[in-house]
Amino acid sequence: MNIAVFSKVNYWQGVKGGMDIHGKLLSEGLVQRGHRVQMICTRHPDGIDRQLINGVEYHYLEDTSFGSYMRGWKRGCIRKLEELNRMSRFDIIWSQSFAGYPYGNSCRYHMGIPMVSIIHGTVVQGLNSWWTDAKSKMSPIRTLKGLFGAIYNYFFIQYPALKISDHIICVSEQIEREVKRFYFTNEDKTSVVYNGIDCSRFSPDKDKRIRIRKQYNINDGEIVLLTMGTINREKGHHLAIKTLRILVDKGLPVRLMIAGDGPLMDALKKQALNLVLDKRVIFCGYIPNEETPDYYNASDIFIFPTLRLESFGIVLAEAMACEKPIIASDIGSIPYVIDNGINGLLIPPGDYKELAKQIEFLSGNKKFAEMLSKNAGLKSHEKFNLDKMIEDTIERFEGVSSQKYYSKIHSLRLLGH
Repeated sequence: MNIAVFSKVNYWQGVKGGMDIHGKLLSEGLVQRGHRVQMICTRHPDGIDRQLINGVEYHYLEDTSFGSYMRGWKRGCIRKLEELNRMSRFDIIWSQSFAGYPYGNSCRYHMGIPMVSIIHGTVVQGLNSWWTDAKSKMSPIRTLKGLFGAIYNYFFIQYPALKISDHIICVSEQIEREVKRFYFTNEDKTSVVYNGIDCSRFSPDKDKRIRIRKQYNINDGEIVLLTMGTINREKGHHLAIKTLRILVDKGLPVRLMIAGDGPLMDALKKQALNLVLDKRVIFCGYIPNEETPDYYNASDIFIFPTLRLESFGIVLAEAMACEKPIIASDIGSIPYVIDNGINGLLIPPGDYKELAKQIEFLSGNKKFAEMLSKNAGLKSHEKFNLDKMIEDTIERFEGVSSQKYYSKIHSLRLLGH
């Protein structure tokens, strides 16, 4: 297949979030299986117009803003699609999230290329993020701007993108339910394909554990808690620090590693200092995805106290593959990833005291923690492995038959529509 990809995120060397990682792994996996992937992206930060990276052809739109739909994206991506399609006809368009919204009915009728959207979040996640920020004493102007942005995105970007999609792949059952409920899609138009991870990279490794613990001067007897993600209020890092204070007061030899970067970093460092935990909290900064397996292995318990309605939570699958016991918020799609008491533990969102209680429990019950770890590894390999994600996605792409779509267009033309 010759596949065109619409994606506003383009700088794959600096992937940070789950959607970025998904796009990189899937596009490269398609190329490895003999498919041609041409990715149409927003402007490159360095002004480059095209690149070939690991077999994926990247086309950057000059008159756009990096990572944004707002400036020039609607016109630019269609113009580039038409240009590339004239040189080599596409079999399918893959819209990464809602980036394919410019491909409206007139374009679809004219070009006759079916489109599949892969959805990592919905308007529900957008409104939840807005509400979390609003509760954190955000300015009224910023609050209104955030609400307006969520409403605008729904009516002018998200809904149009899904309306014209021939099929919609959702990264979890929770997202699929929200797509059906809030975007009024047909029952047979959606399916679930979980995010996949490279289990050859994410696996238990004692050497990596020893190296990272030595790098940060962590003693053998210390219990290392790890949380990973963008440093903002939604991810609950501030709750992890409150949890640490409780555990230290109980006399546990525990340290907290925070891997990631973001707007709340200075506030977190100040919080740790105020709670006299600056020597107990390790701020690792941004960790490239290639290095994250080292940090999972260095930890003893992975915690994910998010307040966000996560669409999947790729860090959970990665930690599971490294066979780490996990404690995570019972919110969004997380209950579909973590089976409470079987391959991890779930806590009420925002309940840092319960988080402390469960960490103390796992620390004192090594056999139970090992059982969670082994089960986590098994589920990750079975359901969240990279090969399965790629093969299931190819199956959906091929199922949206170009021939069937062309026949439909041809029939409409014969009828005079």
